[in-house]
Amino acid sequence: MPSGETRVLLQQLQLILENVNANQSLYVPHDPVVRDTANATGTPYVHTDPATVDMVHPQVTVLKVLYSQCDNGPRDAFPHLLIQEAGKTTAPVIAATLVHLGQVDALLNFLGREDQRDKFFIRRGLWQGLFLVLTFEPHRFTDDELARIDTLAGRERRWALKIVDTISRSRPI
Repeated sequence: MPSGETRVLLQQLQLILENVNANQSLYVPHDPVVRDTANATGTPYVHTDPATVDMVHPQVTVLKVLYSQCDNGPRDAFPHLLIQEAGKTTAPVIAATLVHLGQVDALLNFLGREDQRDKFFIRRGLWQGLFLVLTFEPHRFTDDELARIDTLAGRERRWALKIVDTISRSRPI
């Protein structure tokens, strides 16, 4: 049974994550003309240079502040609680938050778990968030973390291809 502090933290996480907007980008271009044009046309901005974008997602910012205000007990539980609250819409935000908090291991531990393979959309969202941070903020990762990400991504691809193969064999064309 979680402690009182942990229960309060879980409630705060849920409240913050309820406000995640699926249409809001984690990163936006510096140039307001480019940003406004992309917003007005509904066309996603194609980022070409990491130096031209900023991480601006409000829930990432609020989650980082919440983490910084936690005492040691709830702070230790924070990554696990956050991942357990992941949904299809919130997963990219959660992945980016964990990387920003220096909790890459917690994210990779979840992605490496065989018993979590049935959570396809959550896993896809976590990978999406992770790859966005890798693209725009590669300095946040150690060489060991990058090697582990490469290994896990390879396993994930092989697993996904196996599933696609199984499905295609079970459905006649």
